[in-house]
Amino acid sequence: MIAWIKDCGMSRGDIATLRWKDLKREWGKRKDALHIEFVRQKTKEFYETFLGDETIRALETYFDLRKSRGEQLSFKDDMAVFVRETTPHEPMNEKNLHHPADRGTTETLPVGL
Repeated sequence: MIAWIKDCGMSRGDIATLRWKDLKREWGKRKDALHIEFVRQKTKEFYETFLGDETIRALETYFDLRKSRGEQLSFKDDMAVFVRETTPHEPMNEKNLHHPADRGTTETLPVGL
């Protein structure tokens, strides 16, 4: 989560709504930057941002983690980028997407994201 916010300044709500379609156009083209285009949930405005190499590597590790726990990643347009740690692995939402420093959280993103 910290890497995402550092790189792109997206809100938690926008991070929680990310789908594979928001990343796939640029995914794998470069290792040092990833261009993201999407519509912000709150304002419904078009938004462009970038992820740096550290965040790209963290996201690759996160996808590997999801696969290692038995999740079948579809990489279809509607696949949630971030899901809950509990089974079933439902998409994150703004209410359950927390930074580890938040008090009283029950679920956080893996370290580095």
